[in-house]
Amino acid sequence: MNSWIELLLALLQGLTEPLPISSSGHLVVAQAWLGVGVPSLAFESFVNLGSVVGVIAYYRAFLLDVIRHAVSGLKSRSNNAALTYIARVILASIPAGLIGFLFADQIGTLSSVRFVGAMLLITGLLLLVVSRKTTNSNQNVTWFDSLLIGLSQAVALIPGLSRSGLTTITGLFRGIEFDQALQFSLMMYIPISLAAGGWSVLQATDAFTPSLSSIGSLFVAAASTYFVIGVYRRLVAQRRLIWFAGYCLLAGLLVLVIG
Repeated sequence: MNSWIELLLALLQGLTEPLPISSSGHLVVAQAWLGVGVPSLAFESFVNLGSVVGVIAYYRAFLLDVIRHAVSGLKSRSNNAALTYIARVILASIPAGLIGFLFADQIGTLSSVRFVGAMLLITGLLLLVVSRKTTNSNQNVTWFDSLLIGLSQAVALIPGLSRSGLTTITGLFRGIEFDQALQFSLMMYIPISLAAGGWSVLQATDAFTPSLSSIGSLFVAAASTYFVIGVYRRLVAQRRLIWFAGYCLLAGLLVLVIG
């Protein structure tokens, strides 16, 4: 895989990861239509790390605040909101971690272009249903919310079903305000992505030595993820979540027709 393809896949990863349009589905289709082989697991993990960096950079103030208060709570041996929030993120990450570990091979068999097209249609229909629920006011993610959102993340391991989309949709259906639902979704992304990346590197059969182009790919993924989070938040604030529903429906139909 040449350097330009690496950069293109990194850009696609970064642009689609925060959005409710399935980054994994887009990568499957892009690889098929470009006629390139599946990248090594180590390279995928490396590029995925770029999106994690973008998320951390965007929410750096929030993360630092949570860490600071969590450390304070640990020192005083008292529970606080920060420790509770971290525990709920961990709880929400468990279902996808277990499913991914136990059924990785079976999930991998679903990575066909037409299957991705069908899943994009389902994602679009779900977004269409929830597109009017962007005025929720609940700022808190409960333990039960965490479990439901975590289960939706596990379901979204299926290529074409958007991880960001399904987790945010679940939060919106639970009455959680959009910014809080998206923030919680992306906080879940950090541990599950790092865990999956570490496991992929351990399981990789082909050696991966970071090159100048792969390091560039990491920065491309990080920068595009950072940029898109802000754009996504602004669009939803303008009640334009339906745009993503329309995109997924059109993309799903296009993928099914072209194959």
